[in-house]
Amino acid sequence: MSVDEAALEKRFKAHQHQLFLKGHYLPATTYYDGEWYWGVDRLDHLERRLIDEGYANQPNTQIEFNKTYASLFQPFNFTDVKEKYSEPLTLFWSARSPYSYIALLQTVKLTIHYGIPLEVKPVLPMMMRGLYVPPKKAIYIFLDTKREAQKLGIDYGFLADPLGEGVERCYALLAYARENNKYLDYLLSFAKAVNAHGVRADTDSGMKKIVEGAGLSWQEAKLHLNNTDYKEEVTANQADIYQKGSWGVPVFRYKDIQVWGQDRLFVMEDAIRQNLNSHNSASSN
Repeated sequence: MSVDEAALEKRFKAHQHQLFLKGHYLPATTYYDGEWYWGVDRLDHLERRLIDEGYANQPNTQIEFNKTYASLFQPFNFTDVKEKYSEPLTLFWSARSPYSYIALLQTVKLTIHYGIPLEVKPVLPMMMRGLYVPPKKAIYIFLDTKREAQKLGIDYGFLADPLGEGVERCYALLAYARENNKYLDYLLSFAKAVNAHGVRADTDSGMKKIVEGAGLSWQEAKLHLNNTDYKEEVTANQADIYQKGSWGVPVFRYKDIQVWGQDRLFVMEDAIRQNLNSHNSASSN
């Protein structure tokens, strides 16, 4: 059977144009009545909508496609030797990424739940690395993160995009925050401020709110705003994730497992539980 390559190409371009006109940019994406659902990870939103609209076969409000969040923070029985086997969970994070914001809040909860260390490694936003981000992608990301945050009970939506100077000022204070044992507090304060409270990180008044929100001194912190030592750190972090096949964030790493996307945190939890369970079993024998 011969293939009409010209006809296939024409059909391909027509479908691509239709995707563009409807407001999206990727395949493997479901469209339903004005809303997009990228991949299997957003079928929970579609399922929730269909149930709410009365399309369920049974009067059942339970969602089946909820793997990415429903199983998080499971009960776990620890042993006294837990601290010996608490390998850190690493999060590669961007000060501009809304997905990184959600990931940071969820990862903090997860590491506290299991009593393991958390390492947060900043990288530059994609647009500050010279990577192109289509305008339709930016729109979809906002709409997608809004519904993801709402699902998880996370305050989000009043954004003040820190791209450029805001990100640079955030990273300039990383070393200062670490020296004062407020590194994670500072990242949380920054992320919440720019993603949920409309605080502009490119202004002194905005950074003052962020710094003081982390329990740090603005009078001390503002002396470090021109620090550029972070550039070597974020470049090394970017090279690290590139080497293992990722380019965007958030990226999670636990032992030798690395995954991309805030909706893959359940993979990390499974790995953490398996690791702690194996040591629990060994210590009880």
